Amino acid sequence: MQDTLRARCLRGAPRQRTPGQSQPDPRQTLMNKIDTIAFDQALVGIADQEIVILEARIRAAQLSADLTALQDLISDDLLFTGPDGQLGTKEQDIEAYRSGTVRFIAHVPEELRIRRLSADVAITSLRAQLTVDFA
Repeated sequence: MQDTLRARCLRGAPRQRTPGQSQPDPRQTLMNKIDTIAFDQALVGIADQEIVILEARIRAAQLSADLTALQDLISDDLLFTGPDGQLGTKEQDIEAYRSGTVRFIAHVPEELRIRRLSADVAITSLRAQLTVDFA
């Protein structure tokens, strides 16, 4: 298992609705159906349900190598430190999933910290036990 600390740039569902819109945003509906129990148990500090749901969505996308979800969830500005200590970008991350270089087998959140800076900006720090197959 690999213990990693990773700060993320996640994109959430839009917060505004157009006047007269009666149907909920499909992404918001999906967000409400995601299992967040693992993250709820790992949360340290004040809960921010929107961010917990986004973290749960990216975990599910990583475990299933869902390229569409990863593309949607990860900010174009992502920079992360991988288990080897090297910096990676969104493009590199997506390509690793696409090529099969990286395959998540297990992802167990241990500690999630969220700091909301504004309505549209939050900083998260996640420590998790990961089991990853590198090709």
